[in-house]
Amino acid sequence: KLPYVDPKPWMEADEIAALESLLLPHFHVLEYGCGHSTFWLADRVSKVTTVEHNAKWIARVTPFPPNVEVLFSPPAWPCPKFGPAEPGQFEDYIHAATDRTPDLVLVDGRDRVPACRHWASRAPTILHDAHRSRYGELRKQFLAGSLARILPEESPNEIQ
Repeated sequence: KLPYVDPKPWMEADEIAALESLLLPHFHVLEYGCGHSTFWLADRVSKVTTVEHNAKWIARVTPFPPNVEVLFSPPAWPCPKFGPAEPGQFEDYIHAATDRTPDLVLVDGRDRVPACRHWASRAPTILHDAHRSRYGELRKQFLAGSLARILPEESPNEIQ
């Protein structure tokens, strides 16, 4: 079980401080990948919606605080524990909360590039581990360490 006393996201201290500086008490935060960060966020904002693909992990970290909504969305087909996602495998996962209107999105789960692309033009979108080469195609503004805000993709009119 997770330690419920003062849980902290699995991030460096400067990344946690940068994330905390973006939060306001009335916020609804959408998070991809539940865990310590879910409980930490729940103490700081009015609502957290977390999207998780792994039922065993959800069972391990339950119970959640009352202001947390958990959306379970398994992959379309099985995947290796930490292997890269295949195209389309996490489509439902990425779109599980499309009907929500979060104030901030934290992407720290599976299939991060499509999740970031889906949300970057809708709400401030923060990616953890943004320094990884597989996220190189995203437009990023680093906040601290490997934490970055994902900028919406440029439209053809914006390209100079």
